[in-house]
Amino acid sequence: MYYGTVEEGIVCKTDDFLKYAIQNNCRSAINIGVLSFQAWNRNINGGTKSEHKRGQIQLKWGTLKQDIRKI
Repeated sequence: MYYGTVEEGIVCKTDDFLKYAIQNNCRSAINIGVLSFQAWNRNINGGTKSEHKRGQIQLKWGTLKQDIRKI
């Protein structure tokens, strides 16, 4: 896994990421370790800009920058 820009970044092994993700739970309602799942677009304000994404799910890692340094 790589986090950063073309010029500078951090790399961690997939196995190390999986161990870390499993051992560190987030407080999201639907989560797998540090990863959280949520609806892509709830269309709260009735806008149509992202309506085509309705029904899709996002996978998020809110603390990726901090966690990848620990890994």
